[in-house]
Amino acid sequence: MKLLTSARLKTGFVIFYDAIIAVVSLWLAVLLRYDFTLPEGTLQLFKNYGFVYAVICSIFYIRLNLHKNIWHYTTARDLMRFCYATVFAITLCGFILIFTVGLTYFPRSAFIILPLIQIALSAAPRIILRLWHDKVFQTALKDRATHAENNVLLVGVGDATDLFVRETRRKNPSPYNILGAIDHDGSQKGRLFHNIPVLGGLDELTKTLIHLEKQNTPVGQLIISDLTGSALKQVIDIASERQVIMKRIPSISNLKDGKTLTDLKPVMIEDLLGRDPVKLDMSSIEGLIKNQTVLVTGAGGSIGRELSRQIATHKPKNLLLVDHSEDALYHVDMELAKNHADLNIASILIDIKNLEDLKTVFKENKPQIVFHAAAYKHVPMIEKNPISGLENNFMGTKNLVDTAIKSKTNRVVIVSTDKAVNPTNVMGATKRAAEMYSLAASKGTQTQVMAVRFGNVLGSNGSVIPLFRKQIMEGGPLTVTHKDATRYFMTIPEASSLILQAGAKGKNGDLFMLDMGERVRILHLAEEMIRLSGLKPYDDIGIEITGLRPGEKLYEELWYDAEGMSKTPLEKTFLVNPKTLSQSETEEKTAKIINACKEENAFMAVQMLKDLVKEYQPADNSPYVKLRDKQGA
Repeated sequence: MKLLTSARLKTGFVIFYDAIIAVVSLWLAVLLRYDFTLPEGTLQLFKNYGFVYAVICSIFYIRLNLHKNIWHYTTARDLMRFCYATVFAITLCGFILIFTVGLTYFPRSAFIILPLIQIALSAAPRIILRLWHDKVFQTALKDRATHAENNVLLVGVGDATDLFVRETRRKNPSPYNILGAIDHDGSQKGRLFHNIPVLGGLDELTKTLIHLEKQNTPVGQLIISDLTGSALKQVIDIASERQVIMKRIPSISNLKDGKTLTDLKPVMIEDLLGRDPVKLDMSSIEGLIKNQTVLVTGAGGSIGRELSRQIATHKPKNLLLVDHSEDALYHVDMELAKNHADLNIASILIDIKNLEDLKTVFKENKPQIVFHAAAYKHVPMIEKNPISGLENNFMGTKNLVDTAIKSKTNRVVIVSTDKAVNPTNVMGATKRAAEMYSLAASKGTQTQVMAVRFGNVLGSNGSVIPLFRKQIMEGGPLTVTHKDATRYFMTIPEASSLILQAGAKGKNGDLFMLDMGERVRILHLAEEMIRLSGLKPYDDIGIEITGLRPGEKLYEELWYDAEGMSKTPLEKTFLVNPKTLSQSETEEKTAKIINACKEENAFMAVQMLKDLVKEYQPADNSPYVKLRDKQGA
């Protein structure tokens, strides 16, 4: 009750204040016009008219809810509404004056002076309170902090930075001493941004950091906004070189759980790739998916889930989610059901190694498009369990492709890996075998089968990025297999988008390779992740070299030297011309692999796998290295 009474008193005060200001402004306007000497007979008229004017102004202000505004949150929009209300009130009162007593005693020039005085007097306390709330006066009078870690340089001059500076200055004491700003293209150089000097463009960032250091104001943090792709990678490289911490102003649309713009986010490790957004042919993807029944295997995995998300946006008739993990399937089913309530989704808990279950799924649902993302992918694990790897990656793919062909499915897209290129481990060899069988089996059929090959995806389950994050949270050390180990990386959404596009544009027997950019050195990745966490590598967090695990390569490849590669009209997508065997020879060698697996003879199964995938040469630390020697590699 007390709170309600207090609010009413404040509202009443605002109405009364604006009404008094209206009367005072009217009198001042007239007195100024007559040099403070009123003509005879006008005093009583202006008294009566002042009261009418105050009432009309109050009506307009109340109608626009100006009396309810909290003054220390006054915005430019509130002031504009106040101006509109004042001008409308003056206009109405002018007409009333004309039709009642005329303009004999009221000078027309007062209509120009009046709104200027009234708006100034009414807006002044609102603006002063807003500036005081934003601590503009306190900031101007306060000495700057001298701690190097508080010295920040803004990278980006835009709306997000504007709001960040405003919010920062409301805090007392401010956690940041903003030394200056860097504009993206340098077009604002020499100008002021909230009284913060714009020191140059991105190409002058290094020079600016060195200059500030010489001025005994070294930059402790770079706070960035609105940067993506190669421009962001450029800033990350400079920050790494100068050993400056980087943080990012969060997007307003992503704020939640009470977070504010000053709750800065770390720069994500995905940003280290510096990859500009891919331009997709959305019409071709839409034409592939819309009103079709689409099946995704491995739908609960990293790639399968993202594929399912993107497929759902293109309005398929039915979306079939297949996975053998109950928990993974549950989570993707719940997510898609929430975000696409009108989509017909069926979650099917089966293992692709079970041929009869697959046949039932195809018979009952008749999928027209299949994306096959189900696979075992961990090299050391499959090296220890080769039969399981063969049964899932190779024989499971065989089951799927055979069933799709018999069911006359329109299109099957096999998700493959760079580890299928010159494989040194069982996992990579199983994926290459799956490519070979799938493309051979589809020859002469109406089902178009194609494969898409790419490297590691950042943040996927069990990959190095989540491992490093966990190790950083635990205080280290980060474990790196070899100081010179390199890998290709791509973000999960980008990989999934390119898979969809290749699937839409590809033809039967095509083997696509996605442009993975430059190889990333894993040791450098570990160092950057530590820096992006606000820590120093080797000082705050250690890095331990553990040695390559069984079957691992020092670096990955995306095509064989003998395969050849050609460009396609699709961005970041190439066509590989792989070595192939005849369909009969492929089926014959496949039968031998299947028999060895049934007999649970791991060594024989791997030997038969090598007989199919000739380029497979077990690594020196592989338990099957003797097999390589026996084959005269």
